[in-house]
Amino acid sequence: KKIELVKGSGVFLRASKIAAAKLGSKTPAILSRKLFRYIFTPEETKGHSIMGRKCNANKGTAALPSVNPAKRDAIIEFTLSTFNLKPSSSNKGIDEYQFQKGKILASLGKLLREDSKPAD
Repeated sequence: KKIELVKGSGVFLRASKIAAAKLGSKTPAILSRKLFRYIFTPEETKGHSIMGRKCNANKGTAALPSVNPAKRDAIIEFTLSTFNLKPSSSNKGIDEYQFQKGKILASLGKLLREDSKPAD
């Protein structure tokens, strides 16, 4: 049985794969990485970045195109809701939701860079 990660996202994954991803995922970043590997094929991620922005470390290089934003955002929102994290209504500083979302994006970016490195 397939389940839509986020209502209206059009991103579906088998219930068994979701359960497998949740198993042993102690943090939102770990869960998002597992889901990312299930949802994106290596062909979809090759030569792409998470957000499609220019890299601060390599200012001279062109920005890589973003991975599918609908899939990326569905993974992030599903992960945050799984850990009962919701956006704060107050604008006072950074809340746990924003903090964890940043950690997820950083982790997924690192995953893409690791996957794009040539094997030794």
